[in-house]
Amino acid sequence: MYQDPKNFFAQFAVDPESYLDLYTSDVDLPPDQRAAFIHERTAAVVGKHLLDKFGWKLGQNVTLKGTIFQGDWTFTIRGVYRAKDPAFGEDVLLFHYDMLYERYSRFVQPGWYVLQLRDPALAPQVAAVVDSMFKNSSDPTKTGTERAFNANFVTMWGNVSFLMNSIGMAVVFAILLVAANSMMLSARERTNEVGILKTVGFSDRLLFGLVMAEASTIALVGAVLGLGGAKALYHPSGFSAMGFLPGFDVTTGTLAMGFGIAVLLALTSGMVPAWNAARLSAVQALRHVE
Repeated sequence: MYQDPKNFFAQFAVDPESYLDLYTSDVDLPPDQRAAFIHERTAAVVGKHLLDKFGWKLGQNVTLKGTIFQGDWTFTIRGVYRAKDPAFGEDVLLFHYDMLYERYSRFVQPGWYVLQLRDPALAPQVAAVVDSMFKNSSDPTKTGTERAFNANFVTMWGNVSFLMNSIGMAVVFAILLVAANSMMLSARERTNEVGILKTVGFSDRLLFGLVMAEASTIALVGAVLGLGGAKALYHPSGFSAMGFLPGFDVTTGTLAMGFGIAVLLALTSGMVPAWNAARLSAVQALRHVE
């Protein structure tokens, strides 16, 4: 961590040259900075977002406090990369694996190896072959795609998918109750107005449509504000789960799902008040006129 326990971010000990060669298409790192990082054992490369977050500068010495590997770790920032692929993220610090191995050689082993395939379609077969090679060894492997590997980090927080779905359903149900109650109260308070409209010739179908239009306007305006705010404000927030969830975004599919839920809420909350307004006779409605 950096200065404070809250300032935790992902740090990866890598083989500099092979790692940068592997991710050339994902990161943009100037050649001179790349060379400086490879040839200096205490050098580090950081993402542009991480650099801006802590106000670091190129060439600055940065000291991190070890958590799993105790002690102070001082690195010199020799490179600043920009992510070509949003999924790579810019909240990571890369340093030499050799530096970590020198201090903790008894306890340190490589955590993972990265393979680059000429044909991504061969990933299942390659994974099966690699795992079979080390199946009976003292260090069996578990080979998978980068997408699956990154998803494993999410499990550190538990069953995130179930938690988010549960919270989402609870919020939707609460909004439905609020919206339905508001529409019912609004329709009840304007019973006399419904009677007057029916007296002057408004049809049941038209009154049904007016009440549904009101419910739809409330729900859809709320959806536009909420979904638009989520889309517009997410990137400025810089959320990436401390660098473990880079590329996280409010996608078009998410926006479409949210809009669909808003339409469903509009129909559900407005259906009963609209039906009651349509079937109410003018005589019954005018009895509420004071």
